[in-house]
Amino acid sequence: MLVVLDTNVLISALLRPVSQPAIIVKKWEERKFTLLTSETQIEELTRVTRYQKIKERINVSSTGRLINEVKNLAVMVDHPPL
Repeated sequence: MLVVLDTNVLISALLRPVSQPAIIVKKWEERKFTLLTSETQIEELTRVTRYQKIKERINVSSTGRLINEVKNLAVMVDHPPL
């Protein structure tokens, strides 16, 4: 199954490790579905996690790990379906 996750879902998973978004991300990490992403989304994810109000609430290593996983494991597309 191919899935596109909104950046807000990824950020929410970082902010609340015990939440529905975190469960969704965990299922992706377990290869239950294939995540589609784009360079634009990775840039947005990187930018948003640097916002002071977000940065104060998340673990830097968790953020880096998630961004690296998205870069390395997700399928890159030019225009993900909306």
